[in-house]
Amino acid sequence: MKRITIAPRADWEKKVEAVGLIYHHTEGRPYWNESAYYSFHAGEIDRIELATNELHQMCLEAAQHIIDHDRFSELAIPAAAIPFIKRAWEDEPPALYGRFDLAYDGEQLKLLEYNADTPTALVEAAVVQWHWLQERFPHLDQFNSIHEKLLVKWQELKCCSKVNLSGSNGNVNMSGWKDDNPDDERRETTRHHTTIVT
Repeated sequence: MKRITIAPRADWEKKVEAVGLIYHHTEGRPYWNESAYYSFHAGEIDRIELATNELHQMCLEAAQHIIDHDRFSELAIPAAAIPFIKRAWEDEPPALYGRFDLAYDGEQLKLLEYNADTPTALVEAAVVQWHWLQERFPHLDQFNSIHEKLLVKWQELKCCSKVNLSGSNGNVNMSGWKDDNPDDERRETTRHHTTIVT
């Protein structure tokens, strides 16, 4: 693995906005950073892919263990959320997408975070990164099939007559959420809701 420094594209802000990334700066600093990229050998990619598949299986096993041994409080999961977690686990709604944040030094992999069925970094990884690569290095390829796999997954999910999508206008602390409180902060911050009928 190599980290390679490179000059950002001219007008990169407009270019990423044109493909959907409107939050390219946070707190006055670039969130989307084009000043460097990483180059991997195929063997490194194979190793990372194998590790992520194993990590996903381990996360599923850990979740089952938490449910089976009632270890929710150790993770500061609010009591009001537990029935919803258990019901979702038992109902097994279709999973769409997961993202691992890994630290990798060329030898060792370390799991930093796992986000499942949250769109965080989806636009960047599935769309913006591809457009960057096509403009900067059109003769090269990337190990990233998020876009293609999402298309396949949405075809598999055609079983559903509608899909509900929600968004929030800010960070929400759900640790104090009460299911019986109609004025709850969580409900107040949900501003965007879309239903897609298929």
